[in-house]
Amino acid sequence: MRLIHLNLCGNPSETIHEQIFFLDSLKQLKVCGLDLSRQPLQNRDLKHILYDNYTKWPEGFDHINSGAIGQKAKLKGIELIDAYLEEADLSESELSESDLSGSDFSKVDRSVTNLSGANLSGLNLRGAELSESDLSGADLRDANLRESDLSEAYLIGTNLSGSDLSGANLSGANLTEAKLSGALYNCETQ
Repeated sequence: MRLIHLNLCGNPSETIHEQIFFLDSLKQLKVCGLDLSRQPLQNRDLKHILYDNYTKWPEGFDHINSGAIGQKAKLKGIELIDAYLEEADLSESELSESDLSGSDFSKVDRSVTNLSGANLSGLNLRGAELSESDLSGADLRDANLRESDLSEAYLIGTNLSGSDLSGANLSGANLTEAKLSGALYNCETQ
């Protein structure tokens, strides 16, 4: 049996064996609210670790630039193909020029600040809160944007061809030069 997704959020145990963080098969580890202050995280690949603003880090550890995924993370140009990031808090994160194709961002919590130029083709963003986000020049071909909040978003030159915008809120969004051929919408799309 291979462990692929592990959610340790709210785990009352203060002693989590360090090997759990670096299992080869592990594609996602949620550590919301955990105390990681005693974990050896320096010089490790952390792009499978999802944190929140209650996660405690080792003293002096720069989690924002560590590759871990969460609020205010600096992840410009990262490759997270087919990642499972449902309900992740990516507010104020930098994900421009990243390849997130095929990933699941459904119900992403709060606004993602910068996804400009990112490859988001085929991405599941159903119900995502992306108001005021910068998606300029992003590739959102064939993306699932059903019921997403894209109000006031910057979609300048964004490729939305074939995407599903059914029930999405696009009020106040800047769609200058956006490509919308084959995009789906319904009477609930604003």
